[in-house]
Amino acid sequence: MRIKTTTDKQAVVIMFLRPSTDEAIATPVRKIRELLALSESARELNIVYGTYPENDTEVTMMTRSILQVLVDLASHIDVLAVDLAEGRVYGLQRTPEQERMFPPLLTVRCGPSAPGNAYVSVNYRNQWFWIEDRDIQSKQMFNFMMFLFSLTETGTEQAAPVVTIPAR
Repeated sequence: MRIKTTTDKQAVVIMFLRPSTDEAIATPVRKIRELLALSESARELNIVYGTYPENDTEVTMMTRSILQVLVDLASHIDVLAVDLAEGRVYGLQRTPEQERMFPPLLTVRCGPSAPGNAYVSVNYRNQWFWIEDRDIQSKQMFNFMMFLFSLTETGTEQAAPVVTIPAR
């Protein structure tokens, strides 16, 4: 992938699909092209924001804000029944079918103490929340979210030095 600036100064993400004679690679690429109704011969595909592609060389995506992603991930954090009863947190109820179709990407456990082998843990209101060290998927999602935060970090702006010129 690469980013290309067009004549009207818009940034466009270009994805390349190189042809391959290796069937282990060519077969999934053909399937992707078929599922997304993409040209079989196009080597460059534009990735754009939207709901429907204009042509067979365009892939459209509807993205979410980081806040929306965090809200979705937070819905899979274990919470205490007392916190639910007191209205401190919102308890999302999922049907077994929803759980099957949309399994959690991140699992955060809760208890009076964190296990000794937690990957990460935090104490909040005298309760511990943690990601288990053997939960590879949750660890990967946590690391990915930390990476996204680093991309959005703008840093602090440095103030220009103040120059004082004495006047008489």
